[in-house]
Amino acid sequence: MDPTTTSASSADDAALLITQRFIDRTVIVHIPDGRAFRGTLLCIDNGVNIILNNTYEVHRAPLPRGDHPAAANGAPHPAPTYTERNVGMVMVPGAHVVRFEVEHETMGAGSRLLGSGPFPTSSMAQAGWPDDPDMYG
Repeated sequence: MDPTTTSASSADDAALLITQRFIDRTVIVHIPDGRAFRGTLLCIDNGVNIILNNTYEVHRAPLPRGDHPAAANGAPHPAPTYTERNVGMVMVPGAHVVRFEVEHETMGAGSRLLGSGPFPTSSMAQAGWPDDPDMYG
């Protein structure tokens, strides 16, 4: 059996299962450059690209370098800050997805991206993409 075919088939199966379970749910898609996109999952196309609507791009601002005054005094660095911007509808290539998260149903409509961090981790299901079998069980 060709391992390339098995891998592609596995990714296609995972995409289909995610689409069936999480369509119209709020998801967060992380990409390798550190950005994440939080929006409503519309679909996953045949190329395993993720289509999101009402999407916010979230980027973590760089942490201060060691020459920051707080670091010189041995004090801890300030908490990281995040920036967000509304980007509307986006397509994230499946090959660039690092992590895929789904908001639980119990999240209130007033929840925000920003706060202590960009995402409320206690209310998110997290998984690798698309090869984490625990997500699809």
